[in-house]
Amino acid sequence: MNSIVCHSVFDIFTMFNVLHRLVINFPSQLQKGGQVRLLIVDSISSLITPILGSSGSQGRALMISAGYMLKKLAHEHNVAVLVSFLLDTCYAQFSA
Repeated sequence: MNSIVCHSVFDIFTMFNVLHRLVINFPSQLQKGGQVRLLIVDSISSLITPILGSSGSQGRALMISAGYMLKKLAHEHNVAVLVSFLLDTCYAQFSA
């Protein structure tokens, strides 16, 4: 379990920051013998929904940028990317 890293992110801009740092740190991780193999974004809808409702086209552009960045990470760095949309809502329904 010591090879798992978790970042708590509560808005889309922080997620972009974490993803940019991940891309910057890829070369140093490879030199240390470690490599990111799986990236999980849990409940991306909670990050995107607040900006979609209020800022119109800017929210849509940020949503497309997030998808593009995740696709680029997967393709260029051979990382599996798993994105969930409403996992926390579904879990709450089934556990009740």
